[in-house]
Amino acid sequence: MPSKKEMTVSRLISLGSTKLAEILLELSNADSNIEKRLERVLLSVSSPKKLAASLKKQIISLAKSKRFYDYYQSDKYADKLKTIRASIVSDLLPFDPYLSAEVTEEFLRNSGAIIEKADDSSGICQMVLYPLAEDLALSYQKMTKINLGEIAKMIFDLSVNDQYGFTKDLVKYFDSVLGVAGLNKLEELVKSELQNEPLKLTSRKSSLASLLKDIADGLGDVDKYIKACEFDNSFSYRAIEIAKRLLDSNRNQEALEWLEKDNSHNVTERANHKIIALTKLDRIKDAQDLRWKMFNIFLSEIYYVDFLDNEKAENRESYKKKAIELVKNHANIYAALDFLMWLNEEKLLRELISNRLNEIDGSNYRNLRKIAQFLFSAAEPEAATLLYRAMLLSILEKGASKYYPYAVADYIKAKQCSDKFLGKLNIPNHEEFNRKLLEKHGKKSSFWNLAMEAERKNKL
Repeated sequence: MPSKKEMTVSRLISLGSTKLAEILLELSNADSNIEKRLERVLLSVSSPKKLAASLKKQIISLAKSKRFYDYYQSDKYADKLKTIRASIVSDLLPFDPYLSAEVTEEFLRNSGAIIEKADDSSGICQMVLYPLAEDLALSYQKMTKINLGEIAKMIFDLSVNDQYGFTKDLVKYFDSVLGVAGLNKLEELVKSELQNEPLKLTSRKSSLASLLKDIADGLGDVDKYIKACEFDNSFSYRAIEIAKRLLDSNRNQEALEWLEKDNSHNVTERANHKIIALTKLDRIKDAQDLRWKMFNIFLSEIYYVDFLDNEKAENRESYKKKAIELVKNHANIYAALDFLMWLNEEKLLRELISNRLNEIDGSNYRNLRKIAQFLFSAAEPEAATLLYRAMLLSILEKGASKYYPYAVADYIKAKQCSDKFLGKLNIPNHEEFNRKLLEKHGKKSSFWNLAMEAERKNKL
């Protein structure tokens, strides 16, 4: 029997159309999904209009249906949506882009009603509907005749009536179809509508303003983008976005001024773009000061490397020493541990854990487990043991029995580490630690039963 690698399209074609048709017919008789897929493909070849009508009927039926799919049924509902979308893209679009555009538009217009028919907490249904905007643009890209005015009107209607974000990138996807002329037509529609909107900010006015921003981006006009922000008073939290566009236009001083106005919570993004702006303005020292400041706050290796890369070679060693001194007393013990591990400074890690053990919360296992593993492999078993014990105690002290398997794993790891103690830290060995553990948590029988079983397996 040929392997999957040998099962190529060319080999299958060599079987001949008659043989392949016989195989497909046989498979379709045994699988209703294959049968339905074949029916759709045959219909797309013989009568694309009938296929389009059938798909539109299914879409409208889903939108009007009174049935509700709960959380556990939402995957089945998503499969229905996937089947419709796949049929549009695979079966209808190759034969008639005009009809595929018509059906996809119907799908988008009904997407709000369709998504409300399911508890889509997992987002599985939304993931099917989000690509529809790009599908629609793809259909128009394959058309030979288009009307820019009609397309602009369609994009306008879909965008301002979308409450779920399914048309969020519609203008971007239609960029090549619309061109400058089409974008200008769309801009006229939006501005005309804005004149009829009340002065106060409404959700509709916000949608119109967002559409203007997308148009400005399509035209590559940062001044239009800034102007669009006036309509929804989004200057304060759009300052970074405005600055990005100004930087792209090499308007660096203006970008820096906008970044100073930003009052969002995007501290790192704001700083990153400030560094770019300062560098472009040849304010090298200011850029370096900001890099160091951000390193001081977050102990991020990214800022550290960026700082050293832009520092004179003869100064780098002294800054490394400054960084280590900073880390030793940093308020964020977990950031300090991560940074020292990144530096491969196992000795400093050991000292930091020993000196500030009372600050380490064992429930932060995502940070601590990888550090403990690193320390063990770096011949620092005492420091690794302290972390494994901290994680173990965190679970036992909470009596979180469903997490006992993790506690047992840490218990075993701590014991394995203690067997390799090198005398670098004066901490209790496993027997002494175990005695105190039994005194305090000896009644947690389910944990001890699991621990005994794990020890037995580890001895085998």
